[in-house]
Amino acid sequence: MPLFKYRAVDPDGNPVDGTMEGPFSHQVVVALQEKGFAVNAVRKIGREKPPVKTAHLSWEDLEQLNYNLLMATQSSLPLAPSLEAMARDLKNSRVKLVLEDIRKHLTTGQSLESALERHPRAFSPVYRALVAAGERTGDLPRVFQVLSEYSKSMTEVKSNIKLAMTYPVVVVVTGMLVLLGLLFNVVPQFAEIFEQFGRALPAPTRLLVDLSDLVRERGLAVLFGLLVLVLIPIAFHLNNRRENRNYKIDWINLHLPVIGRLYLLASVTQFTRALALLLDARVPLLESMELAGATAGNAVVQRRVREAALALNNGAPVSQALQKTRLFDSGACWLIGNAEQSGNLEETLEVLGEEYARAQTHLHRSLTTVAGPAIVIAMGLLVGFVVVSLYLPIFSFGDAITGG
Repeated sequence: MPLFKYRAVDPDGNPVDGTMEGPFSHQVVVALQEKGFAVNAVRKIGREKPPVKTAHLSWEDLEQLNYNLLMATQSSLPLAPSLEAMARDLKNSRVKLVLEDIRKHLTTGQSLESALERHPRAFSPVYRALVAAGERTGDLPRVFQVLSEYSKSMTEVKSNIKLAMTYPVVVVVTGMLVLLGLLFNVVPQFAEIFEQFGRALPAPTRLLVDLSDLVRERGLAVLFGLLVLVLIPIAFHLNNRRENRNYKIDWINLHLPVIGRLYLLASVTQFTRALALLLDARVPLLESMELAGATAGNAVVQRRVREAALALNNGAPVSQALQKTRLFDSGACWLIGNAEQSGNLEETLEVLGEEYARAQTHLHRSLTTVAGPAIVIAMGLLVGFVVVSLYLPIFSFGDAITGG
């Protein structure tokens, strides 16, 4: 169970720092308040080690798994034999190992909820909470139908992003290979011809020749620099997949020009959709907020949601608590406030999640649409600069000879 560090004021008015175990931070707050403490801050400082080391499941893996579980639960088949049959036919080793362990756990008489908790890397907290709610209410088919549709939509989003990024990546790689070929093979030959003229080279040509010498003489250093440029976005991507996220890196992500807006929309979309799913599964509001915040994929957003959960625990309405996070505009908060009063909060959150998803898709398409031609133009200008720089001395030397 996670360990939380708290800072509070005891009933006698004395400041107190201590630690307490609990599943979520808001439950630690409730436990302390029941003892008469006034809680100022609560943060997680540790957690229990995963009991089973399994690989992270991709959205494609989850889509396949959710579909199989949906078929089994809709047919009212016993889960353990169904999982055994699924694992027998699967070629995906990651999903197969998870299914086999879950089946072994179920055959001992344990619940599906406890079996999934053994695989925290494979199943997110929201996934486990939805399955737990479905198991307790006897509505697992509906839960797996929702999870199946959600994983399918996320797989499509991921596929569209990969497809959109293919063209710019191919253009950049091709342009860099052409440029390196010119610097390694063409420019040195022109440099030898230029030396025979015995005249000073124009500034662009001199720059190009020096760059060619640098690439040829210090190729390893140049290669290392290019690798660093490639590894930086990879490091940001890996940080986005980590469960214990780096707050500073996520803060930088959110404050990048244009890209920060894309990160924010992605995080708010994840949070809003997860919160709607959890509330629709009748998971308690505070627990739903905590779990949905963990799915946002951003430590900054997660911290703000945790603060909103504390405000809810102190009696604030959902709209007011979310407005303080500065993640939702006033119009969205107004809709949430009305939905809270009319009792259709889940439906409103689902609609907002779809709106944020469309805004995210539109922004991403705009960026990729602009990025493709921009990269082509940049590469064209770069190659054009090389060609012009190579022939510029010939033109200048020819003018000098003609004038002489």
